[in-house]
Amino acid sequence: MWVHGTVTITNSQALAKDELDAALLKRVEEGDRESFAALHRRFYTPLTRFAYRYLRSAETIEEVVNDTMFAVWQNAANFRGGSRVSTWIMAIMARKCWQVNNKNHLDTSPIDDSLELSDPKKPLDDLDMERTLNWGIHQLSENHQACVELAYGYGYTCEEIGEIMACPASTVKTRLHYARKTLKELFNSDIDERVASRSRS
Repeated sequence: MWVHGTVTITNSQALAKDELDAALLKRVEEGDRESFAALHRRFYTPLTRFAYRYLRSAETIEEVVNDTMFAVWQNAANFRGGSRVSTWIMAIMARKCWQVNNKNHLDTSPIDDSLELSDPKKPLDDLDMERTLNWGIHQLSENHQACVELAYGYGYTCEEIGEIMACPASTVKTRLHYARKTLKELFNSDIDERVASRSRS
């Protein structure tokens, strides 16, 4: 996380990743296929996880991830450095997901609706906690799920999430507030650390 005037170890690692992404994208702009393959490997998992919030078909997700990276290959020269490379790529991914949903009217209803919640006041083992938290997150809309994933899973700021999801940062803050409130009501507990832990797993 950022601390005013201070670069923590975490920040140093994030800066190194951002610099590597920028260097790879610059070489992609020059037509370097090896750099494109490296960029694809770096973003395959986060793009797949993000797409899952909107698309339920593994085949469709794979197709959209490939379409996203093809767009990166074609449009690398259009990146102006006004944001992180990861933010730019995730924004492309978000638009691809929305286009598919709007075109095909895919079913984005919550998964695993049949899963019964355990007593929220009763201690849960790790497996039960994972299943219960997963259930809770999937009760949110896809936009709220995506905000939670981007904030807790990837560490994006509200401003960056707004850029990715094409909405004001204030809308992102509202969605995160609603998501936390909903999950706390479901589990009757402090949900922030549980969500963060689950998103990082």
